[in-house]
Amino acid sequence: TVTFTPKYPEVPDHKALLVFHYDDSTTDTVELIGQDRSLYLAFDKDTIDFGFVRVGTMPSPDSTLHIINTTGANQTATSIQPPALPFSMNPPAPITVDSNSMSPIQVTFTPLALGFTQSSIVGVGSPFTKVRGTVILEGTGAAPDPVLSTATLDFGTVAIGRTDARSFTLTNKGNWPLAIHCAPVAGTDAADFTAAIPTDTTISAGDSVSYTIH
Repeated sequence: TVTFTPKYPEVPDHKALLVFHYDDSTTDTVELIGQDRSLYLAFDKDTIDFGFVRVGTMPSPDSTLHIINTTGANQTATSIQPPALPFSMNPPAPITVDSNSMSPIQVTFTPLALGFTQSSIVGVGSPFTKVRGTVILEGTGAAPDPVLSTATLDFGTVAIGRTDARSFTLTNKGNWPLAIHCAPVAGTDAADFTAAIPTDTTISAGDSVSYTIH
């Protein structure tokens, strides 16, 4: 016997799997599906995590949130507290949801700075349920942050025909991979210096790479 006791009765469809594992390593699966009805509107998610998003990404990544109505009559979400920037939602309230249906809301994350940020969308008052009437939004603004160990390499005096070398370090102090497309030696006496710096390479967040100039 399998019983069905929905934890969140505002969510119309409940799905799970019952898996039998046998001693010969084979399995059988029974899909479990339940439906119910509620007196309230509810969001279909309690958390939206955008993860790491590069600052300046266009278009901004978005995620679809739904308002679910299983009340048996049309309902209007008259008041929804929108999230704080850098999150946004569209459309704003009021939003009418047909009986036994759902209405979408596009939630967007547009980070302007590095670091973790959090906000929420809150269905205010009736007809929202207290159980699934709040959605937590999370995301991390990300970008590479290249930091050179020095701005000058001074070779001093080197006799003609001889070669000297100096090294420096490039560190990515950001939280996003740093892509290096090219690093040519430029300037009036560029031919006097040789830089063995590979092109089209990537430095992971928090890593450092040392380079030598001859």
